[in-house]
Amino acid sequence: MKRILPYILSLTIAVLTLACTHTGGPDGKLYGRWHLIRIEAEGTDASTPTRNMYWAFQSNMIMMQQERGDHEFNTSYGIFRLDDDTLFLNFPEAKMPPLAESKLKRESILQVLRMTHSEMTLLYNPTPEVTITYYFRKW
Repeated sequence: MKRILPYILSLTIAVLTLACTHTGGPDGKLYGRWHLIRIEAEGTDASTPTRNMYWAFQSNMIMMQQERGDHEFNTSYGIFRLDDDTLFLNFPEAKMPPLAESKLKRESILQVLRMTHSEMTLLYNPTPEVTITYYFRKW
């Protein structure tokens, strides 16, 4: 029994190590739930959301949620890709476009101005005349 115990222990450690998943992707700073705390807009009527809005990133999926009331949310799902300092968002389902208050199109390209483990700032130019800046805190 003493001879087999190290093999069982090694096998257990190997299985536990292989069972762990890492969905943080290549840049783990983006992944998780972000609280949209402020929107600044030039050339449009966009303003800070009247209710709490959250963006959550995991794997290649994005989920947008906005509070409607007591524990009720409007929710939208899409896919994203982060290349260097460019965030590509795509909401392919016709029934789930980006939330209206986000002012995003179904396919949007945002520039990452700042990203730390606790804060993120994104810049969106839907037209040459319009600039929208989103300020987030990790939630």
